[in-house]
Amino acid sequence: MIPAHKHLVQWGLDQGFTIEVNCEGETDYYGTDYDEAIEAIEATEHGAILLVDSSTKNEPINYHASFYYAFDYDQQPDEIIYDYGINKISEKWASDFLDFFANCEVKYVYQPSHN
Repeated sequence: MIPAHKHLVQWGLDQGFTIEVNCEGETDYYGTDYDEAIEAIEATEHGAILLVDSSTKNEPINYHASFYYAFDYDQQPDEIIYDYGINKISEKWASDFLDFFANCEVKYVYQPSHN
């Protein structure tokens, strides 16, 4: 199953948005490359994924939706998307992700550590 942050980035790109990744108020990534966006997201324990109008690169940036994320590797699932502004875009992503999630066959295999 695809993690929520990866689904969100792919979904945003498919909708024509530019992805901006922020951590502690600093822009860690701005662009339309899926792998680079995911790398920036996974390099931090928490931050924000912003969906930006790609036509405003040299103008004031037009933010359409923001989603905050956190990784907690001691829990299942090990990530959470939280505190996103409610608007048509965020509601559409949440609905699409829930539909995607509902249609996935979740397989969890317990593998004990050999410490």
